Amino acid sequence: IEKERGITIKAQTAALQYTARDGQTYNLTLIDTPGHVDFSYEVSRSLSACEGALLVVDASQGVEAQTVANCYTALDLGVEVLPVLSKMDVPQADPETAKAEIEDVIGIDASHAIAPKNPIAILANFKIELNDRGLEVTGSNNDITVRSFVPYEKNGKATITNGVPGNTLINAHLLLDIVRRLEGENVSFDVIDNAVAKIDDGHTCYKLNCAKGDEYPDIDLDESAGIEIVLTSAALSELVNQSAFAASNKEQRPALTAVNIEVADGKITATATDSARLARKTISIDSPARLKTNIPAKSLVEITRLAENSEIVKMIVSDKKVLFFFDGNVVSSRLIPGDYPVSRNIIPSICNYRLQVNSQELLAAMTRIAILSADRESVVKLSMSEDHVEVSVKSDRHGSGNESIKTFQYEGEPLSVSFNSLFVIDAIKALKSEDVTICFQAEMRPFVVKNPSDESVVELITPMRTY
Repeated sequence: IEKERGITIKAQTAALQYTARDGQTYNLTLIDTPGHVDFSYEVSRSLSACEGALLVVDASQGVEAQTVANCYTALDLGVEVLPVLSKMDVPQADPETAKAEIEDVIGIDASHAIAPKNPIAILANFKIELNDRGLEVTGSNNDITVRSFVPYEKNGKATITNGVPGNTLINAHLLLDIVRRLEGENVSFDVIDNAVAKIDDGHTCYKLNCAKGDEYPDIDLDESAGIEIVLTSAALSELVNQSAFAASNKEQRPALTAVNIEVADGKITATATDSARLARKTISIDSPARLKTNIPAKSLVEITRLAENSEIVKMIVSDKKVLFFFDGNVVSSRLIPGDYPVSRNIIPSICNYRLQVNSQELLAAMTRIAILSADRESVVKLSMSEDHVEVSVKSDRHGSGNESIKTFQYEGEPLSVSFNSLFVIDAIKALKSEDVTICFQAEMRPFVVKNPSDESVVELITPMRTY
């Protein structure tokens, strides 16, 4: 049964001797108990026999509901809790968000949670190369690669002087921290015997260990093959920001962690879904190209952030990768193989009930009422009639609450729909409109959230059943 369901049913123990840094040898007994809600008694009895506990949180999925309950049990028993992040090697891993969830949801310090390790150790470094064109800095995490270029001269002013061609590898985190803290206007960078990199701004001097640049893996940034699409930075930002948020962060279905990009008939459409919601944005482009591809949502969000101050972004899509070019920078991202779910026909064309409401008023009401929701989905109920609209929540654990919406227009028979308020909040924020229109077919049918003055973006959300 354990193998079939992927859960622990029987508690397991292991004992070992551990020699600490202080020279003392300690006897450690490890207890692995079932974490499922049905075994809460076994968990509490095991914790009562322990002095410490490892709080293991999936870096790709974050804090789960039962994790919170078990952690509170440990804290109530006076057990020291040490947070640990697991599944750091999966493409969807987001350690910073997971740490923030541990601190915000559970309330314990996660600043020293085990740090992420790149599965390819050499990629923990920047490759820095000076050639006849200028200075190139390359960094990669095996999913996304960024190469930035600094020319010898910019706007008639020299940016690099006394340069000698060569390359080296330097720890990326160290170099970033150092550069942020340097105060001098000019910085000298010298590599000594391919072993030491000296960085000096006239006030502070660092000597860092480095390695030969030739050890860095060969990363394909060739732009000669592929389909080219040119967008303004603003258009790319709009395309990504109004779709990528709906992508899944769970690796069970890799295709759903991507944004599906389709180019046809002079239009580019971005679609993202986690199977409970869907977001689609379409913009017009001047291109006869036709293509379909899946780009990791996290990569697209990061690339959009990097290109936000650029005017034009060139995108070249090939079979296994996509390249983005802007302001002398090149960013490469892997593509996610496989067919994306067919979603074009699931957007309902019939609207039996229609609500138009002020975006900020609805956002504020849902945010206030969802405080009482006892689950991670922050489920709220929206009750509508022609003369009254109300957001409410009822929790056996916390109580109930409701808030009336003052400014609205509603068409249709009275209707009540329950849904994940976080999904609707994300959709409304992505639309960036003063008012939103929500179209319903029936109580348990997916409903559409859209900007009444912009048909290019559609957000679809599946309601939830409450009792």
